[in-house]
Amino acid sequence: MISAEGVHARLAASLGLPFPDKNWLFPAIQMTFEGVTDFDKDCVELFFGRNYAPGFFGWLIPVNEELVRAGVAIGRVFNGKTRLFMKRFLKKHPHLRQRFKKAKIRETYGGLVPGTGPIKKTYLDRFMVIGDAAGQSKATTGGGVNIGGYCGRLAGIMAGKIISEKLSTYRGCLDYQRKWQAQFEPDLSIMKLFRRMLTPLPDKTWDKIIQIAKETDLQGYLKNSDIDLHGTSLLQYSLAPRILMKSTHLLPQVAVSLLHGLSI
Repeated sequence: MISAEGVHARLAASLGLPFPDKNWLFPAIQMTFEGVTDFDKDCVELFFGRNYAPGFFGWLIPVNEELVRAGVAIGRVFNGKTRLFMKRFLKKHPHLRQRFKKAKIRETYGGLVPGTGPIKKTYLDRFMVIGDAAGQSKATTGGGVNIGGYCGRLAGIMAGKIISEKLSTYRGCLDYQRKWQAQFEPDLSIMKLFRRMLTPLPDKTWDKIIQIAKETDLQGYLKNSDIDLHGTSLLQYSLAPRILMKSTHLLPQVAVSLLHGLSI
């Protein structure tokens, strides 16, 4: 059996496998709009700040020249208030309120954005867990389509070998875990640490970090890295001497934030 249950992972948990940490599932809402003005159809915009998306971020994603998707994900402590924050985001944010003044909602979605990081064990004899249920998603952004798709394909290959009796049931499932972890686990775990650090940061520290990122061309640095496996690249960037020199005054705040995030 291959379980692709998503973040709830009830079946996997009922069999004794680790459950993705509920404290790091971010309630989210997304709406598709028409009539939004002044947007670049080739540019995704992200918005940070406790007034609009505490704990995570808001986004604006062009679909085509006419449609735009906008949404917010928020910390679990604010669960039940996603629509309130979405309304504030669109009506009050200084970079959005005029652009959405005549916009009309086409579709609305709700759910949980995973920032859990990978679980430690994703298999039993005859049972494999894939995707968000296994924490195979980027805790920094919540995305995981490519990684989950790869791991799902890998689980299918292992299942095929088991059925054709080329591998024992236990060995096939164990090999699935070994292969996906070798490919993705290090980066996913680093991204998990970044998420634990970033979520509790106050807005003033965020402003300073973003300013340093602009001054040191983080965008250019990451341009040549893997969009899905950016954990190692972010860590190398953060530990580069020139970045450490610019951010020395922020290190105590970042350390406190990380310790707080790890304690949640």
